[in-house]
Amino acid sequence: MAKDIEKRTPRDLLRIVFRRRALFLVGASVFAVGWLVAARALPVQYTATTVFERRSDEASQEQSKNSPGAVEALRLAMPYDLKGYDAVAQAAENLDLTRGLPHDKQGELTPAGKARKQELVLRLMKAVSVTTDVKTEQVDRVSVSFTDADPRLVQQLPDRLVRNYMNFISNDIVKRLTESREFHARQAQESRGRKQQLTADLIDFETKHAGMMPDDPGAIKEQLDKITTDIEAIRRQQTEATENAAKLKEMVAARKPNDSEEPLQVVKGPNPELQRLKEQRDQAQEQLDSAKTLSHMTEKHPMVATLRAKIADLEARIKETPEEAVLHTVYGQGTTAPDGLDIQLASEESTVKVMKDELERLLPRQAQLQKQMANFGPVRQEYLKLRADLMEQEAEMKRREAPLLEVETALAAEVAQRRTRLAAIQLALPQYKPSDPKLHYILGVALVGGLAFGGGLVFLSNVMDRAVRTTEDAVEGFGLPIFGVIDEIVTPQERFKRRLLRWTIGPVLSVVILIALGLSSLSVVLWLQYPDELEKWKAHPVSFLLSPALTMEQPPKPEEVKKAPEAPAAPAPEPAAPAAETPAGSNPANGASPVPLAPQRSTNAKP
Repeated sequence: MAKDIEKRTPRDLLRIVFRRRALFLVGASVFAVGWLVAARALPVQYTATTVFERRSDEASQEQSKNSPGAVEALRLAMPYDLKGYDAVAQAAENLDLTRGLPHDKQGELTPAGKARKQELVLRLMKAVSVTTDVKTEQVDRVSVSFTDADPRLVQQLPDRLVRNYMNFISNDIVKRLTESREFHARQAQESRGRKQQLTADLIDFETKHAGMMPDDPGAIKEQLDKITTDIEAIRRQQTEATENAAKLKEMVAARKPNDSEEPLQVVKGPNPELQRLKEQRDQAQEQLDSAKTLSHMTEKHPMVATLRAKIADLEARIKETPEEAVLHTVYGQGTTAPDGLDIQLASEESTVKVMKDELERLLPRQAQLQKQMANFGPVRQEYLKLRADLMEQEAEMKRREAPLLEVETALAAEVAQRRTRLAAIQLALPQYKPSDPKLHYILGVALVGGLAFGGGLVFLSNVMDRAVRTTEDAVEGFGLPIFGVIDEIVTPQERFKRRLLRWTIGPVLSVVILIALGLSSLSVVLWLQYPDELEKWKAHPVSFLLSPALTMEQPPKPEEVKKAPEAPAAPAPEPAAPAAETPAGSNPANGASPVPLAPQRSTNAKP
């Protein structure tokens, strides 16, 4: 038999199928009807999708791209934040899905309730899917889909997940930015405190070493050489004046004495103290100008402040000092008027006194410059160290304030909803048609499976058939030659049976099969595409099939609608009782059909 099958061509196979076409059609139809009826037992699943987007302002994103809550961090955490265990559990709590679980007297879930809640959350997590439709630097568009047998839950859960995610992300970003701002504010405040402390230390050091901190040692050497030269010149003048005064005293002592107690002569002249004060003022002013011009010291510098105070004190003393003073007083016996010797003696003694005072003024300054010159290295090193520490701390403070400014800018933009804007652009729609199983899948299985099942029956019947139908079968089966063929002798009873089978039972069986196929197909179509019409068909199948709503009526033209007379207003219908709550897993209430049906015509309606 296997060799016989190998010898057969596709044309022979088609002949076998055609010869047993009744078995093929009946087998295919039975399989199709059985599959269509059994498909009604498949679980129905609904799928709803909520779409939301994250949009960032380009300027705000550029300013705060390195701050907490950046785009990449949101993208990486988005799947868990949307469909993680905590997110799904929170959504289940919001939708009261855990209300029927076992609770104890305190209102807490019992161990059994917690186990059932965990199973519920895990089942919901498996049915949630998150896909990113658009992914750019400024915009991310994300779809959240949920599949379940309850159409109401299918509509509510994605919306709740997206709403909770948007609230969580907004609050979490603001919280983290606030914490970051507080951290950077503390760091910046500590840096400002250290800068203020270093500034105070530098001011104290400058005040302590006021007048001993020029910008370079050359200036100290120049001032020291100048003061040394002045001291040597003053000492020479003082020595000459002392020698001249001694000679003049000897000459005066050689004169005749005067016994009168009253001074013989009072010599007055320019006040040398006034001249000395003016010279000190000019020197202080010269030092002040040099400090401001050459050293670039500001008014807040301790040395500048000291010189300013010294100049003010000298100005006050100059105003209080008279312009003239008694230079010499001559005492003696008799009334002889003093001659030029006395005047010269008084002038020399006055010069000696002035030179002495000037030396007393310049010597401390010389000692101070010598000390400053000797201590210039250590003092300068310590001063430069303080300046370097202060500059380094200022740079550190700027580094601390830069991230603080960025975080404050990001926080302000986040609060104003300009940095990260989350918005649901498409909420989950009410689901009237199941997403699974697919209608084309069920019909395809019925068609392909029916053809395969019918073909299998024909093949099995042909294999098990041992009848001799051709002369070739007889020769091959009996091994005898064939000399003639006698046609089949059909009796009247056999002819009647064949006619009855061909013209009565065959057509009836075909009609029954067609009706079964049509009804089962209609049932599946209504089940998957028009669930509300399925309920009507179950309640009144005959009237549903004969209903004009199933006829393909053409919609009226706009011109006919305008010319049609207005119908009288119908009385307002009585308010209907509120519909009962639809149980979980059933279709949405309100009896609204997703496909508009043609209006029923009433025979009693009047134009």
